[in-house]
Amino acid sequence: MAVPIALLFTLIIFTFFFSLSQFRSSVKKQNLASHTQKKAYYMAMGGVQHALLKLRLLPTEAYKASCLAKGICPFFNPRGNTLISTTIPPTNIYSQSLDQFRCDLNSASMPFSFTDPEIVGGAHPWKYEVCSFSISVFYTSTDTASLGLVREDATIRVMGYAFDARDDSLKERIEFVEKQVEMKRKIQ
Repeated sequence: MAVPIALLFTLIIFTFFFSLSQFRSSVKKQNLASHTQKKAYYMAMGGVQHALLKLRLLPTEAYKASCLAKGICPFFNPRGNTLISTTIPPTNIYSQSLDQFRCDLNSASMPFSFTDPEIVGGAHPWKYEVCSFSISVFYTSTDTASLGLVREDATIRVMGYAFDARDDSLKERIEFVEKQVEMKRKIQ
């Protein structure tokens, strides 16, 4: 009677430890996937910060590029004029100004690399790329207080990429972040 009870107890203990091991490995995979996704998200947020820094450091260039993207001369004086239409011109020539403005808004233009030290040769770098950068330009001259005030609404869309060599089930995590910013410029 003691031998079957000992075998049954051994089987129950073995099943318990096997299920505990399987649970631990599945939780480990979920944690690695979550960690890699956070890396991709923060890489995308780094791209947003890069774009915001460029907007802050180069406000005149951003203004000129947004004006050209809307088909408006950047030297146009909005004083005494009504609200200008903000529809995008039908030609693709104007959108090249914003593409030129955002051409260096990616991690490849940075002087350092975001590679994982555990990956031999750095085959899968962490990276971000500003995939879309659009600005809507509004001229306001409805009252004397805002005469000559230009309001620009910028929409920044960034993709962040991350890779973790320890995660077997996934090649690369991709996160998308969108940020809207309002900028004001006073034209004399």
